[in-house]
Amino acid sequence: MNDRKILRTRAANWGVSLGAVLWVISLVSWQFRWDFEQPGVVNMLTMLAVVATLWLSGVMNLRTQWEQPYSYGRSLKFMFLTSALAGVAWGVGTFTMCAWIAPEYYAELINKQLDIMLLQAGADDAMIEMVDAMRDSGVRAMRNPFVCILSGVMNLVMYGGLFGIVMAAVLRQKNGKK
Repeated sequence: MNDRKILRTRAANWGVSLGAVLWVISLVSWQFRWDFEQPGVVNMLTMLAVVATLWLSGVMNLRTQWEQPYSYGRSLKFMFLTSALAGVAWGVGTFTMCAWIAPEYYAELINKQLDIMLLQAGADDAMIEMVDAMRDSGVRAMRNPFVCILSGVMNLVMYGGLFGIVMAAVLRQKNGKK
């Protein structure tokens, strides 16, 4: 196999694996209602999973014998591709959760987040009307597979990309040497 094919295959494998891990974190979060009681735990577990997966996959890539040197650009491309594919997998899992497994939970979660937004904004009557109009549309949007997948991809490309920029600089070969 050539370098491109190996890189794409590995990005797909690691990305889908990361998406599955994030979906399991979502399932556990739903089961124990962590999003309501301890949202910091959910965020910490999510970031830990993203960083650990990108680091481990990058180290394994570095140990591979490549035809061309494993440069910064190739490493960064791998990190972004892995993050995007993980976002797709996570988005599919989120859609499954929102549409079939726990729709009431996610409706309650969206409403709670909108209430927090109202409190932080110092709600006036116009703001309350606008947010009340958003409640139903927010719940309907989370039951749309396109919205869930797009949201997952955007989140993981943003976070995975930020971590990937630093990791790609560390996890690269110069002139074919480690």
